[in-house]
Amino acid sequence: MKKPLVIHPVLLAIYPVLFLFAHNISELFSKSLWLPLAISVCFTCISWLILNFFIKNVYKSGLVISLFLLLFFSYGRINNYIKLIFIIWPLIFCIITYFILRINKNIQIFTNLLNVITSVLLLISLGQICIYHVKMRSLSPALVNPTTEEKLPRASRVADALPNIFYIILDAYARGDVLEEIYAYDNSEFLNFLSQKGFYVAHQSRSNYAQTSLTLASSLDMRYLNDQVGTKLDITSREKRPLWEMISQSESLKFLQQMGYHIVTFSPYIPERIADRNRPDGYTRLSPGWTPDSFQNALINTTPIPALLHVLGTFNQFDLHRKKTQFIINHLADVTKLNPPLFVFARIAMPHPPFVFGPNGEERNPEEKFNDHDGDWLIRKGRFTRDQYVKGYVDQLIYINKQVKTMISKILADSKNPPIIILFADHGPRSMLVWEDPEKTYMKECMSILNAYYLPNGGDAHLYEDITPVNTFRVIFNHYFGTQYEIIEDESYFSTAQYCYKFYHVTDRIKNANNTIVHNHLGNDAIRQDDLEQAIEHFSEALKISPNNQEARINLSSVYLKQNKYREAIFHLKKAIQLEPQNHLLYNYLGVAHFKLNQFKEAIPNFEKAVEIKSDFVPAHINLGNALSQQGRLEDAIGHYDAALRLEPDHAEAHNNFGVALARQGKLRKAIEHFREAVRLKPNYREAQEYLRRALKETGKSSEASATSARSQTAVGG
Repeated sequence: MKKPLVIHPVLLAIYPVLFLFAHNISELFSKSLWLPLAISVCFTCISWLILNFFIKNVYKSGLVISLFLLLFFSYGRINNYIKLIFIIWPLIFCIITYFILRINKNIQIFTNLLNVITSVLLLISLGQICIYHVKMRSLSPALVNPTTEEKLPRASRVADALPNIFYIILDAYARGDVLEEIYAYDNSEFLNFLSQKGFYVAHQSRSNYAQTSLTLASSLDMRYLNDQVGTKLDITSREKRPLWEMISQSESLKFLQQMGYHIVTFSPYIPERIADRNRPDGYTRLSPGWTPDSFQNALINTTPIPALLHVLGTFNQFDLHRKKTQFIINHLADVTKLNPPLFVFARIAMPHPPFVFGPNGEERNPEEKFNDHDGDWLIRKGRFTRDQYVKGYVDQLIYINKQVKTMISKILADSKNPPIIILFADHGPRSMLVWEDPEKTYMKECMSILNAYYLPNGGDAHLYEDITPVNTFRVIFNHYFGTQYEIIEDESYFSTAQYCYKFYHVTDRIKNANNTIVHNHLGNDAIRQDDLEQAIEHFSEALKISPNNQEARINLSSVYLKQNKYREAIFHLKKAIQLEPQNHLLYNYLGVAHFKLNQFKEAIPNFEKAVEIKSDFVPAHINLGNALSQQGRLEDAIGHYDAALRLEPDHAEAHNNFGVALARQGKLRKAIEHFREAVRLKPNYREAQEYLRRALKETGKSSEASATSARSQTAVGG
């Protein structure tokens, strides 16, 4: 029989990289793929050659390498669920490697099998990538701004020396009033500095969109995206490439090129795609050298590399992030030495997470793994609290303020001709953002932005307090080049991470902020920190502002239940039910409150209503059984315990309470079966152990009964 080729180690080196790329392709460019792909394949081949030199068996060495790759690229994902993985994974590798080295039979069968599996997996990922590219090739031409140089407005006046234009984005930089309201930080010193330098600060400015690529595409193309993208791209799409296409072909950049501007961009942010598309004519890209992009960081996070760097305390991903951020800050003013006129694009990823700088520039590594998550992707159990977010954000803002002041002063001092400087945020901070739920997101926080303009020679006369980025270049081009762009309405649109083109008009929600959302967020924070009194204060305040706010009402009820304040819980649950008469959870909670007060007659109809609305709701069946049992209606109670176990056979509490009801009927043998099952499912279930002990003792099994001891109490739960 012909010996099979051993290709699975190489295919397995390629697959994790290609898999991650295929699943995030709508937000990536192909060039992000090649370096990690080359490193993975080269590392695999070299390791394989070295191992085979010692083992002298290409099949066995191939299996060991494939095992290593499987464990290596799954480490980061499994680590989210198994905390001792740093011990378990090496043990698994050593044990399986031992057996691989011992086996002599069927090794070629394993090789063939792995060759087939890895080939199929690779073909699936390649297929996804090919399908995506075919789809985008048909869509992209329709999404690019059709404006041509011939259709661009002509400048009716041009200064003898065109000013350099600095377009500087401070990612997620909040408006002054939001910093005071949410972050308890007075930013007036920095804002006053800008004013004293001649900046116009738009104190009521908002972003037009809630995500960076949307904001930049809209600002640079000087129009809203709703008609262009919403009608030509499926509203459920997550494709970001059309936005980058719009940026690179935007009307403002075309106009500036027409006026003879040289475009300077700082890698590795969005404009680097412009540079790649249009080089070499008219573009300069400045970079601190290679640093991993978002895809490469995500790939690194699937491996043990971050954990190893964290343990060793060596140079890590956070250091690289600091390096590229500091490079922009340190060298932005240096471009004044280049021949004008220049359009300089710089996006500084601060004060946005990750919070890698303290207020004086001290280095901080906030987590083991590097990512730039925020909102409820970051503020959740096991990661950040809102208090940690607020502190990290303010500390980083203090540091960036110092750096920007130095940077602005240097740009102004080194510029022979007064420049135009646009200093703004792409969106606001996101401590109260729920990515997929606009109704729970505090729009005033996540859409209110710093927006400051240095427009010499009277350019600021055309600015106004609530100007938004979509009108920035309309104002600038009209004043400095004599164009006749219309100043359009300043509107704001929110979209979720899942559906970035499904736009929610939120202008009114920003101008007339609903502070109940703030109090709900702060109340939930207090619950997570076990500060129930503080939670009550916030939820109560939310209800004062909006008496029909259902979220605050339900949250307040749950806190009262936790505090055993059942009468207060009943009051609010009844009001909540008036607003949601078909909410089975509310009836169940109301029944629990009555049960805890020994008001079994009042509890029963509420549990019955919960079961009527949702017949497969197990907790309501169990609670109804408990209430009926307390009323002596044992057969009815048994019927509901039985219903609960048919829906969820492994429910320990249902078995325990079923056993209690049977024992009260004198059916001890059947009761013992249920008590045993409850203890099997939940070995430390002391209540079931105690009931089992009693039942065994009553049936004459004293020796077995003496092994069990626990307290007795019927379980009622929400």
